[in-house]
Amino acid sequence: MKTKKNFVLLLVIVSSFLNIIEIKAEEPKSATVKLNIVLNPIQTIIVNTQQDVDLVYNTIDNYEEGVFKTIKDHLKIFSTGGFEVKVKSDGDLSNGDGSNIKSSDIKILAENGTNNKVENSVAGPVVLGGPETLINSDSGGRDLMYDITYNNESGGEDKYINLYKNGGTNTYSTQITYTIAAK
Repeated sequence: MKTKKNFVLLLVIVSSFLNIIEIKAEEPKSATVKLNIVLNPIQTIIVNTQQDVDLVYNTIDNYEEGVFKTIKDHLKIFSTGGFEVKVKSDGDLSNGDGSNIKSSDIKILAENGTNNKVENSVAGPVVLGGPETLINSDSGGRDLMYDITYNNESGGEDKYINLYKNGGTNTYSTQITYTIAAK
């Protein structure tokens, strides 16, 4: 009987001890942190061909009809989200002797280039002067290529026939700048 009492007493002690342990055990602690993904707008524009763009008048038809030149994949764009590309000239084309050709004689047209699947991004031909919106896209992309056409058809109808001066070729120049910005 004493063994039975001892056993019961032992059960009571063990049970009490387990309850004490259970009571003394602390609840797990936790801490939180907020995770953010911060996206910043990034736009880059590269003129792939760094050589000069020459619109050459070297035939009778050129003086009558004007000239144009298309450069494939001329502009390369990276943009996070929508973007707008503007084009402008630094002024009229001059040859250094005071003669000028109006920059507004030149039209610039952008068209989707190699592997460019951005829909409705070209704004149509613009008259050089500026700044004028050449490309306008609601979505961005990586390595967006654009073909650019420099068109001087308004230089036809013999408009420039009397601008030539003796002494080799006569070159009229201006600087063209393409600028990209987030929408």
